[in-house]
Amino acid sequence: MKNQEYQSLREDMRHLRSYRLTVYGAVGTLVVAGIGWASVKPEAFSGPFLSALLTLAVAVGAFLSWILHLLAAQIGTYIRVFHETGTPEIGWERRSEEFGKRKGFMTTFTRLRVVFGLLYMGLFLFALAGPLSLCKGDTSWWHFVFLGIAVVLHAVVMRLCVFIKSHEAYREIWQKVADKERSPD
Repeated sequence: MKNQEYQSLREDMRHLRSYRLTVYGAVGTLVVAGIGWASVKPEAFSGPFLSALLTLAVAVGAFLSWILHLLAAQIGTYIRVFHETGTPEIGWERRSEEFGKRKGFMTTFTRLRVVFGLLYMGLFLFALAGPLSLCKGDTSWWHFVFLGIAVVLHAVVMRLCVFIKSHEAYREIWQKVADKERSPD
């Protein structure tokens, strides 16, 4: 039964990680399609407005990717506490955690959240610069305000995605649950 739960949870984590790639692909396709559409009819679009819309799409995609990361981290830390403790033959989460504790420049770029942060940052720059350089439509001051809001929102989401570490907090929560289950009341 315990092995069945372990296999099921590992499968859930694989799905969550593949969903992150799917979200990134969908957002990338949306950005490229938006810029492509604007390049065909540049007079029909306001550069700042289209940039703001595409930037918001990138921010929403990055936020969804972060949520999927949190769900995978929650499952991973559960596996670490309930399945890998005292079981030397299974230990991916434990070993991965030790691997992640290394210091150095390249270690930073082996973390999935940092890699996704860089990918979404590239999409953001593409979504921002593409329409601004292509579009020739009428622009008003509120388009620039909307663009400013979108850029700030994207910066907040990037802060969440790259710098918020969830594994430690989840591991502490699961450890408290495990300790409570093991202690006689």
